[in-house]
Amino acid sequence: MENPELALIPSAQGTKFYSVLPSSGVGDFEFTRSGSATRINSQGLIETVANGVSRLNYTLIDGVVNSCPSHLLEPERINLISYSEDFSNSLWVKSGGSTTEIADVISPKGDLTATKLIRGVTLLSLRHNNIATFNSVFTFSCYAKKGSKDKIRLDIADQGGTTFDLTDDWQRFEITVNNQTNDRWVDITLPNCISNDYIYIYGAQVEEGDYSTSYIPTSGSSATRSAETANDSGNSEVFNDSEGVLFAEIKAFEEVPSISMYIGIESSLNSFVNSVILQYRDNGQARVYVNGTGSSNIQFIANDIDFTKNNKIAIQYDSIGSNYKMFVNGVSISRYSLAVNQSITGLSKLNLSFNNSGIFGEIKDVRFYNTALTDQELQALTTI
Repeated sequence: MENPELALIPSAQGTKFYSVLPSSGVGDFEFTRSGSATRINSQGLIETVANGVSRLNYTLIDGVVNSCPSHLLEPERINLISYSEDFSNSLWVKSGGSTTEIADVISPKGDLTATKLIRGVTLLSLRHNNIATFNSVFTFSCYAKKGSKDKIRLDIADQGGTTFDLTDDWQRFEITVNNQTNDRWVDITLPNCISNDYIYIYGAQVEEGDYSTSYIPTSGSSATRSAETANDSGNSEVFNDSEGVLFAEIKAFEEVPSISMYIGIESSLNSFVNSVILQYRDNGQARVYVNGTGSSNIQFIANDIDFTKNNKIAIQYDSIGSNYKMFVNGVSISRYSLAVNQSITGLSKLNLSFNNSGIFGEIKDVRFYNTALTDQELQALTTI
């Protein structure tokens, strides 16, 4: 298999998504985010990056850092908790004689800012009241690790709670509910324990949505992390109007996206004309559009894809339509229909969004090959 003409393989962070090919930097993606954000660094610690700086994020699996990072692209989210780390603040109401103190262990941030949550004489409830606008789908998350006890329970406004097992490593736990009550509180409790039992906690977050995003620290009020985009990679010399292969390895945040997401090669930003577009559709399908959005422009449909898995997708196109192919995780997908006009001209941009509907997830690998590939090569490229 020939080398790709363009390759985004996450290896550095900064004001761009830096592509390793072309070496000239033409393939770098323009990155935008207003304000700071956090990531998990290569030591497995929470780290804040500055305004407009992209994030190489390392996932933690059972407390162990995955050695291969991803570029992180996230939507705007607000942490509605006013004090995400200071559990001693009076907004965190302590019942049953429970207490909190600065922990004697290193926090997920790498300093001594974690909290030791100590069970009181009666049932412990550590409750944050009066959370703003709280009548939709919300996710409550918190970091925790084992102390003298190894369980934690998270609850949202009597709409549902879950008990989790703790280990000696910091882990982030979350619950999601559709809260349709007027109650606006969350609870952290220690189940099945007695007075003076304790666990360690850090970094509470409540956000609107059905999954948790990267940690947003707060100190006295809610805080917002802005949405991110990565676009404008390559130029007309990189892309071949006659034939080519677009490959993406992405792990999205939602199994079925609430809003359709896009990645594509275009002649200009946000134009379906003269384009090859991969759509992560809001019904769980992966669709390929060529030169438009109508049904006659759909080339392939792959059904029932769990976008939260690590998916590898390759799209091959040509100028007359006889060599269009789509491979998903090593499997060839049958063609859906033939577009009336397969001719494409002026391809010049590779974008990870369309009309502000971007790919939100872990971007692991994006490539463009300016020639057609064999079925064996496409299968090898996309096999998990």
